Amino acid sequence: MSKRNRERKARKLEQRKLVRDEMRQRYLARTLVWRKWARTLGLTAAGLVVCAGLVVGVVKGIKLINPVVTGSFGTIKRSELAVNKFATLETSEGNIKIELDVKQTPKTAANFILLAKKNFYDGVKFHRIIKDFMIQTGDPNSKDDDPSNDGTGSPGYTFNDEKITGEYVRGTVAMANSGANTNGSQFFIMQKDNTGMAKSYVIFGKVTEGMDIVDKIADTPVEDNGQGEVSRPKKDMIVTKITISDK
Repeated sequence: MSKRNRERKARKLEQRKLVRDEMRQRYLARTLVWRKWARTLGLTAAGLVVCAGLVVGVVKGIKLINPVVTGSFGTIKRSELAVNKFATLETSEGNIKIELDVKQTPKTAANFILLAKKNFYDGVKFHRIIKDFMIQTGDPNSKDDDPSNDGTGSPGYTFNDEKITGEYVRGTVAMANSGANTNGSQFFIMQKDNTGMAKSYVIFGKVTEGMDIVDKIADTPVEDNGQGEVSRPKKDMIVTKITISDK
């Protein structure tokens, strides 16, 4: 190749390089705004991931720093809750043993335990009995001889619902209420499965012993409760005491 040809080729290569550089500069200028947005979004996404990690860490930290369950019902240590998850209902017909779900429903279990330890439930009746469905108790109004106000009593406060898990099957123990977030002291024990029942009542335990006693109480003759429901027992079915234990 002659010197002239080499010079001509070098000039062409240089011109091509200049054209490519100019096109690159134009592209960068056109996409400057978009590239800034992309960098911002990337930083935002990374920030969200970091923040999410911090939130999880804070929540875990709160549980470690504040190892108690508290509410309108009072306060109890989580460690105490963990070793007091069994309740024995001594009734006029025999004993019913319940295992409380202190992990899934710590507040509901704590409320039950604290009331039992204050002897709140001593002397309450099973004021509402519907055979092949459930038996209900826990109303302080049922301690007297006037059944007209049974089912309306409370411990003097309410607390919110916890997440409802599980089904309303035989032996399930759940809170009775008058609507969402109106839990107090009343609860019921399922005698038969009712899986179609609306998930409106917090399940906080299950019967581990004494379902024969539940059946016996459910067999009690009943009459109209004055509101059109045949559920008022003709004979007193009484909870004489509830004992909380670790086994």
